[in-house]
Amino acid sequence: MRRRIHRLALSLAVLATACGQSAPARPPLPEIPEDLAIPVIVDDPIPDNGSCVLVVGEGARVLSIDESFSTGEALLVGDIITGVAGTPVASSQTLIAELRSYRPGEVVTLDIERDGASRQDDVILGSHPEDSGAAVLGVRVDTALRGHAPNAIPQGDLAPERAHLLAVAGSLYFHDPVAAAWQSVGAPSPLGSVVALDGRLFAVTSSGSGLAPVGGGAEIPLPTSGRLIVNVLGVLDGLLVAGLAELSDTSPDVTSAAVAGIDISANEVVWEWDPGLLNGQVVQPILGSTAPSEGVLAIPSLVGDLRLHSLLDTTGSVVAGWGTETPFLPARTVVAGWYDQSNLAFVARSEDQLTLNLVLVDVDDFSYTHLRVLDRNELLFQVWAVGDGTNVVINAESESKLFDIGAQTPGRLVTRACDVREIADPTVLRSGLSS
Repeated sequence: MRRRIHRLALSLAVLATACGQSAPARPPLPEIPEDLAIPVIVDDPIPDNGSCVLVVGEGARVLSIDESFSTGEALLVGDIITGVAGTPVASSQTLIAELRSYRPGEVVTLDIERDGASRQDDVILGSHPEDSGAAVLGVRVDTALRGHAPNAIPQGDLAPERAHLLAVAGSLYFHDPVAAAWQSVGAPSPLGSVVALDGRLFAVTSSGSGLAPVGGGAEIPLPTSGRLIVNVLGVLDGLLVAGLAELSDTSPDVTSAAVAGIDISANEVVWEWDPGLLNGQVVQPILGSTAPSEGVLAIPSLVGDLRLHSLLDTTGSVVAGWGTETPFLPARTVVAGWYDQSNLAFVARSEDQLTLNLVLVDVDDFSYTHLRVLDRNELLFQVWAVGDGTNVVINAESESKLFDIGAQTPGRLVTRACDVREIADPTVLRSGLSS
């Protein structure tokens, strides 16, 4: 009976206890500028045949060449730049990042693919028109993409600060959305979220009493005072943050619950947070997202169809949102994830419940910045904020796309026709916890 109930609880994630509160007022979203209402559907080279496809970056394709720059025959439209001075380049973003270490006037050796053949050539770097100290090639590029079945992806190089852990078609993969690179973990997807301990991946055990290594191995019991561990929410100040719940012996109802900060090495709960009740209903925290600075944890909660949001600091105290008088995110927010050190990117429905808006909220002053309208009405699952202050991945019912939310450009495909979800972000994966 207990295991069956636990599986139900996993689908809800962290469930909470009682201490009646009133819902704080929600600020309105900013006005939507008409010039931001661009479609996100673009032409791409990945066929849409209904099969699950993971999109891999194979370099930066040259789209055009600025006539004010002289590249000679070194670069032609259609070339794919695959490396800079021997360093592999998998996407347009990684090419730009590599060029940041050079100065205008320097000569750089490029690895180039032209008409299926590989070659090398030297190019003299020019100056950026708006920043004379920044080196540029003088070409406009986009990421060269190719689709692969999940069991046939090439193993790419990932940046640890951007590597998200995704469950795709029942298996685990690391994904760097900026480099458009993937690595197979070689293990089936667990039911809940995942945390890294001493370089190994752990998920909540089926009994809800501790953590189990992904792929098999000895479990780590955790202090729960007889309660179930429902989900791993993140890491704050070296503590594993988990959801605890006590269930009724006669029904699947939650009788007590909390969000707890657990010191694994000392095997003790350091702090707990009780989200309480709203109108007699249990407030149910469902996810956790740790800031890149690891100083604050954002937790969305559900009460019926209403979504509430809270920010917890390293002591487990609520500093904004549900649990305080300070509003945080609108109740109609669909999903959210960290955009940079102090901002969350989130998607909220308009009052008509059809239009989706991508918005930033600054958690220092809770000001909103509207970024774009998402021209799709399909079911939205998650936002994977890359944490680099530039990009987010929006995961919807039929596909996932990477968006540079500082530029009004269409999204770049990440997956198509796949059952995919993020189960751990980079701050969770690179945690320094030890068992």
